[in-house]
Amino acid sequence: MKLSKSHLKMLSTIQQIAEGHDANEAIKRTVDDKLDKVLAELARDPSALAVFFAALELSATTSAARIIATHVMRPGEVSNLVEKRKAEIANERAKKARPAQSKGDNR
Repeated sequence: MKLSKSHLKMLSTIQQIAEGHDANEAIKRTVDDKLDKVLAELARDPSALAVFFAALELSATTSAARIIATHVMRPGEVSNLVEKRKAEIANERAKKARPAQSKGDNR
């Protein structure tokens, strides 16, 4: 059976999705099973560790973020990073929520 170009492209896309899923699963397993080692490695670069904790807190539920914020390896600068990013997100949402003004509107 000969596959058309569109079939080959579709198979390639499916393979990329599967590989991406496999990579995501591997990342989840590593973080789940070896978080202490991941944190120790990130601690070699304090800014990387801070960005990691900020990403965790920004992605977590409010209650989970509060718990994450008490972790012994969490750098103090994370609070500033989280607040700055929350402000950026709020500004982005506000811009999207504003209705576009018509060109003839002079108010």
